[in-house]
Formats: sequence, C-alpha cells, structure tokens
Amino acid sequence: IHAEGLEWEVPGLLREKITALIKGLPKRYRKQLVPVSETVDSVLIKMEKKDRPLLATLAQFVYQEFGVDIPASLWSSVEIPALIESLAS
Repeated sequence: IHAEGLEWEVPGLLREKITALIKGLPKRYRKQLVPVSETVDSVLIKMEKKDRPLLATLAQFVYQEFGVDIPASLWSSVEIPALIESLAS
C-alpha cells in the first residue's frame, strides 16, 4: 500500500478533509473558492482519483477548474482537524 493511496481512503471523510483544507487556506486564496460547500461539491464530483498524492491532485484541479494557483507549501501547511486525520489514516 502506498502512502498516497491512504490519503484518498475513507470516502465519507474526504468531503470533510477537502473542506478543512480549503477553509484552512489564507483568505487571499480562500475567498476565490467561496461558497466552500459548492467548491467541495465540484471537487468531489469532477476531480478524478489518481495515483498521486491528494494535495497535488487537489491543487492541480483547483487551478484548472477555478483558475486559482495555490502554492503546494500552503496546502501542506493547512492543519486538518485531528479526528478527520486519524480516521482517514
């Protein structure tokens, strides 16, 4: 099992994880992705699961779909609530 694959597991928590990631972004980026619930719906419907890390796939999708270029360092610095992270791991 690859670590990248584990990031995608527990589909029921993927919505919460992506929501936390977007809400955890600096305001400069976050305000371009509101309403967050609609952005997350779009991500879950349109983003294809890949054999790449979730954050890299999400960053590429957000750029292509919404035209928002979010540096990888910002995605990885977002703190995911401990409960979501522990259940998804």
